[in-house]
Amino acid sequence: MILTDWPLENLAKFWAGHSVLAGVLSSLLLVGLVFLVYERSEQKRQDELAEGLSGAGAGGIVDHIIDVEVALALLSAVGDPAMVEPLHWAKWKEPGKPLRWLREGRDEILNSPAEPDRDPRSLSVSSDRPWAPWGQELIDQAIRRLLAAMRDWASLVGASKDGTAALLLLSKIRVDLMKLHDLYPREVADQPSKDDRRQAALLVARLRTRLRILAMSFEHWSGADRPRRELLDDASPLPPVWPGFDGAGGP
Repeated sequence: MILTDWPLENLAKFWAGHSVLAGVLSSLLLVGLVFLVYERSEQKRQDELAEGLSGAGAGGIVDHIIDVEVALALLSAVGDPAMVEPLHWAKWKEPGKPLRWLREGRDEILNSPAEPDRDPRSLSVSSDRPWAPWGQELIDQAIRRLLAAMRDWASLVGASKDGTAALLLLSKIRVDLMKLHDLYPREVADQPSKDDRRQAALLVARLRTRLRILAMSFEHWSGADRPRRELLDDASPLPPVWPGFDGAGGP
């Protein structure tokens, strides 16, 4: 209406002679403007809600991620989890939820400032250590623990675009765990080749590093001002992957 008011006199006369139509058009434009403002505010609220839900779901996944890294660290132990000091997880083969046996004494050993060597995650990865078939079962439990995390928290974490990307990262970790599972021998006498051991050791180190980074990132994402004590904020004894994760601080 403003554009046709001048210099096109014929159109200006048209609007002047059709005041009802001009009023209806003005009202529709006003209603449309109000609706767009309202829709924008509602969309902003929905985005904030989605981010909040994703953060809450990310906080719930942290425990699952920590358990999976501990399980991968136990692959570097001398014996199976029942032989690991000081807890001797004798129930690790019993039926039940995967890696639930790690809850026994978990708070006392994970990232204990007094005795950091008690934490299985202090074990370094080596390709020279002979592998035992029980490692395959441990990896299987880690896979199922990760799948349980994605199943239980996907509805919350996937509420936002960042959450969807996080679920894709977890799915890639699951794929690498499956590759590691296939590399492990099924029989005591069936030892893998040197190349397979080197490939598996590299895969374990990368998986543990990625899991540790994700655990810390998800904890910050959840809004926690003070990360839980079980989290590790450095890469030791794993190789650093970027300057911000080299033992001097968290990711």
